[in-house]
Amino acid sequence: MLRKILWCCVVVICASAVAACAPGIDDSKSLSALKSANEGAAFLQISYGGLPCRTGNVALATEAAPGRFQLYKTLMVGGMAASAALKPRQVSLPAGTYHIGYVACQSVGDMKYMMGVGEHDGSVVLGNPRQSLAKFTVSAGEAVNVGKLNLEPTDYLADAARISVADIAPDAMQQLRAEAPALSSSLVTRLMTVTSPGQAYRIERAQIGLW
Repeated sequence: MLRKILWCCVVVICASAVAACAPGIDDSKSLSALKSANEGAAFLQISYGGLPCRTGNVALATEAAPGRFQLYKTLMVGGMAASAALKPRQVSLPAGTYHIGYVACQSVGDMKYMMGVGEHDGSVVLGNPRQSLAKFTVSAGEAVNVGKLNLEPTDYLADAARISVADIAPDAMQQLRAEAPALSSSLVTRLMTVTSPGQAYRIERAQIGLW
């Protein structure tokens, strides 16, 4: 019962954070405007490895100290597992290095999947990420394609998965260029790097009616 209460509290917090970050592409800021604000625009995709994700989100974090991460922003990215082309997500960020702290998604039912939350004592607490799955950098006045993060299940039941990074899929890149012609005209490709290549991460599951 206590574990379920903890899950509910966590989910409400995550929902509040995600609600402020609706997915999409914004071509309203020029590169010069981004540079003046010491920001860059990053474009990324997530592939959830066959998990039945209706909505998905990732935690972006900064490294507050070696091995200690501070949550910066939670983003809705992709989802819609039945779609052949998961829509890329754009995010404007202050120049710096960012980590993918954890990945979470909700299925068409009430099953939730969370990956990269780290070791725990019987309850999963999503807040400041406990580890880095992958990382990328953004420079001021730059539009950068950081690529697609792929979850690759290690077994049929998808109780664990490894991570790889590839370029944004061509159909998604075509969509990006159509929706953000100004930014994508100067797009730089610098793919994120996997922090621990080959490591398998446990996928946490929960059945809770809130998100």
